[in-house]
Amino acid sequence: TIAHEIFHHWAGQTIRMDTELEWFKEGFAEYNANLALIRSGEISQEEFLHKAANMVGQYEYFLSSGLFKDVTMLTAGQQKGPDRFGVYAAGWVMAFAMDQQIRTASGGAKTLDDLLRLLLDQTRNRNLTVPMLLQAIESLAGADARAQIEHAISSRDSIHSEQWLEAMGLHVDGQSYQDEYFIHPDPDAAPAALALRRQ
Repeated sequence: TIAHEIFHHWAGQTIRMDTELEWFKEGFAEYNANLALIRSGEISQEEFLHKAANMVGQYEYFLSSGLFKDVTMLTAGQQKGPDRFGVYAAGWVMAFAMDQQIRTASGGAKTLDDLLRLLLDQTRNRNLTVPMLLQAIESLAGADARAQIEHAISSRDSIHSEQWLEAMGLHVDGQSYQDEYFIHPDPDAAPAALALRRQ
């Protein structure tokens, strides 16, 4: 909780935004808080994977449940409490997906941190907007990554976060309609997948 709230110094205070980017503000804060906890050794890899599985499960439930009919990530911030899965969990999954897209496009030279630095520089005298965010993603990860993110935040289609998890040698299974997902390390993962996971 402390790590999450401290991160709002950057996402929410220094980088200001409107309600259509609540998923960015809250999801990126939670994702970066989780990264800070595992990098500092406050939580184990198993605990991190448990947190990730919870977020993936809540995100997929948000998209599959009739409770959130017609709500997208762009509109979930209008009722942040009732639609919290479309804000916190969906935002976490987008942060994770963007992180992997940027890492892949740059050969591991850049990460989500570089996106945040770019946005910080661009929003010194103005609020962050969706077009600004999408342009920044394209500049770091390419047009395909931008199109994926744009579709995911404006529709009720999943971005399929399991594709990046499986590339790290992590086995994903679960059921979206029950908000029940599990992530397990694959004991037969290839060396390249293990290297990506460590990174």
